[in-house]
Amino acid sequence: MSLNLVLKILQRRSWIVGLTFLATMAGALLLLLLIPSRYDATAMASIDPGQVDPVSGVAGGSAANSVMIMQGNLIALAKSNQVAVSVVKRLNMASDPGAQANYAGSADSGLIDIQQWLANQLGEHVKAEFMLGSNVLTITYKGASPQQSASLANAFMSAFNDAAIAAKVAASTKASDWYAPQLENVRDRLAAARNRLAKFQSDSKTLIPTAGDTENEQLMAATTELTQAKAGLVALQNQYSAPAPTTAAASDPQSIDIVTINNLHASLSNIEADVARLQVDVGVNNPKLLEKLALRASLQKQTQQAIEDYRRKLAERIANQTERVATLQKVYTDRLNNMIGVQGQREQLISLTREVAFHQDELERLQRAASQARLQSQLSFSNIALIDPAAPPTSIAFPKPFIIVPLAAILGLGLGLLLALIAEALDRRLRAADDLPFATNAPLLGVMIDIKPKKPSRWSNLIRRIRLPRWRGPRPPASGDALARS
Repeated sequence: MSLNLVLKILQRRSWIVGLTFLATMAGALLLLLLIPSRYDATAMASIDPGQVDPVSGVAGGSAANSVMIMQGNLIALAKSNQVAVSVVKRLNMASDPGAQANYAGSADSGLIDIQQWLANQLGEHVKAEFMLGSNVLTITYKGASPQQSASLANAFMSAFNDAAIAAKVAASTKASDWYAPQLENVRDRLAAARNRLAKFQSDSKTLIPTAGDTENEQLMAATTELTQAKAGLVALQNQYSAPAPTTAAASDPQSIDIVTINNLHASLSNIEADVARLQVDVGVNNPKLLEKLALRASLQKQTQQAIEDYRRKLAERIANQTERVATLQKVYTDRLNNMIGVQGQREQLISLTREVAFHQDELERLQRAASQARLQSQLSFSNIALIDPAAPPTSIAFPKPFIIVPLAAILGLGLGLLLALIAEALDRRLRAADDLPFATNAPLLGVMIDIKPKKPSRWSNLIRRIRLPRWRGPRPPASGDALARS
């Protein structure tokens, strides 16, 4: 659809756009006239989150979660029923004849008293919140007049401050009274723990070591020595179980036997090579070959004897190492048993000492908290500081004409254009040549010009019917009058 066609459609349906625009603007103006004006007055106060709870000893501002909980509690208190009732009593609203008449005509008359009824009415128009990223509490009252809004906002802030102080004083007084029996119980438990510690030290003759742990050092030394001895025994057993000495045994203290055996094996290998070469080059009865054979037999005998001596010595070493492992195992067991007994006594001694220290710390903490609670119960708790009292607002909070009228104009114009396009889309009549291609899906070949004179519109006929007298100018004087004047 081309822009020209859209403009023609809007021109043809301009009455829809106009009526929709006028209806929307009329509705906006009617809304401004019928809805009563509302004025918002705000009172601001700074809330100190650094107060310490007298029972737990935890600061209110120590973590983000505790701050959020504190702010939520204060907001709930500002919007609570007790604060609203206090405002009604402060302003003596129950004695107002207008309020009494409204209460008498309400459905709650007789069910609740007038003070509670007025408090319920006020609570619906109060908003309390903390400014983002700060500890500033704002209490806003939405009233019908600037003076009423400011007066009630300040009254709510004052009543909230008194309620918060009263709640803290009551909590601190209860906490201070709660500490007296708790301190007595902690003192009794501390004295009993000290008596048990003194009796155990006197019976066991045990003290907490202030230097290195001798028993533990001896046990660790025996453990290390036993582990090394077992490793050596396993290494010797592996060497003995091998069919021939291996190169891994070269690090053994008696490696000289291994070296001798290896040298004999090397010599025997050379003789074997010489025997094999002579058997090919000379006869079997050659003197050199016979000499080499005799030498080979001697080397074989020496090698076998060296291996037997080595295994005999290795067996003796295994027996000695086994006996040494058994001795070290007994030493380790004795030291372990001694360590277990001493460690048990020391652990019990440490446990009793920790019990005494725990009760001592608990007693000191409760004494500090009790002292703080007594001080808090006597102070006035000035942690709520009024920053800015509510002043009568100079502008209407709702409805705002400078926002509603432009929005209504934009909405009416847009809705009128949309309705005009929808009406044109639903209307299947053909009024112009441009409508034929959309209706028939065929090209336009020509247009027959209508030579018939156009009928006058209704507005033209109405204007023609209204006959207004024509002004013909001043009437010319008669001839007699002209002669007389001359």
